[in-house]
Amino acid sequence: MNDHLILLRQHSAWESPNDSPCYDIEVFDGQHRESHSAIVTNEFPAHIEAKLKNAKVRKVLLIPTEMTTYFDLPLIQESVKKTRQATPFLIESQIATTLESEHIVLERSRNPTSVKVITIQRDVLAELLEPFEDRDIYFKEIYRDLDVTRKRDGVHFWIASRRVVIQAEGVYTAVSTDILPHYLASLPMRYETATVYSQSDTSSSVTRVITEKTGAKITMATQWSSWLELPDDLQFACINLAAGEFNRDTSLVGWSESLRFLLGALFFTLLGSIGAYSYEAHRINLVSKEEHAKAIGIYQSLFPDDKKIINVRVQTKQHLATQQDITATGVFHRLFNDAIIQLDGLTEHTIGGLQQVQFSASPLKLTISLSLNSAPDVERYQRKLSKLGYKVVIDSMTKHDASVVATLSVRSE
Repeated sequence: MNDHLILLRQHSAWESPNDSPCYDIEVFDGQHRESHSAIVTNEFPAHIEAKLKNAKVRKVLLIPTEMTTYFDLPLIQESVKKTRQATPFLIESQIATTLESEHIVLERSRNPTSVKVITIQRDVLAELLEPFEDRDIYFKEIYRDLDVTRKRDGVHFWIASRRVVIQAEGVYTAVSTDILPHYLASLPMRYETATVYSQSDTSSSVTRVITEKTGAKITMATQWSSWLELPDDLQFACINLAAGEFNRDTSLVGWSESLRFLLGALFFTLLGSIGAYSYEAHRINLVSKEEHAKAIGIYQSLFPDDKKIINVRVQTKQHLATQQDITATGVFHRLFNDAIIQLDGLTEHTIGGLQQVQFSASPLKLTISLSLNSAPDVERYQRKLSKLGYKVVIDSMTKHDASVVATLSVRSE
């Protein structure tokens, strides 16, 4: 990929006279910075449009914070996984629109008491991306922009495991660590001194980047309390809305590339919530028939052509025992739940995560399509499931530029 970074931030007065969105554009080619202010989407300079259309150029879109909604959800039974899987149900009562209309982004947080969640309306994203997609411009990195004007007291950096909050010239901005070098190089001025707050193992490498790109003399702060005083949503601002918790798209026919990419996280979250709720209801009798009907309705609305998994049951153990299909339903619960848990163990290596799940009752089989970094990662996933007593066969494996897409058949021994 070319060493270009294009940052598009919606202009503060972002509506033009003809109601077209306006953007402040920063283009960094590794050495030079180019800035344009208040550019209307249908009036990009020709050379900027050419770079935006270049698939090899890294493009990052920063969208206004007010387009998103932020939640900090308490854990269910002290389990991050169950909270993530149940998120759609937990936030449904807190959003003004239907669940199907929301894109959900989850933070892989190590916080022992909560999970951080951002939602954004799907039609808002569609409207935001439409003028770009009409011109064959697609983004695979979309971040929540959170700039808050504060007092002018120099430049400060708060370093966390995957993000850095920068306070310069009275403005706070949160960026991910991989974007940081380009972002700093694009700043219009250099600084004599900088204060760094950190409790992260990555602080030394990040500090070197700050020194190289800003030319500042670094002072390491001894107190971390200033970081803790920052609002939670500021710390959370650099989560990639395009990738979400589970990266990539789900190969939906008829949707544009970016929208498929944006919806992937929601689809996987909903699948996980159905599997988790089904399994938990069977085991501890928690979920009502009303919630079951709601879950199935959501699933069928998202996958109207999938006829193989609509038999998911969320009922009490006693009622379930009276059903003729108890064997098939129980196997689905166990296979699906184990498949998700074992995949979650590969999250640091996952490129696309789970893309599609199909369950066949005759023979009893779960077919999983997923995208990972490499063939060894696929084989690791196969071994993890095999250790649980499943017969796992890799049906196909196709290598792409930066990932491997594989289909696995999982049967109960």
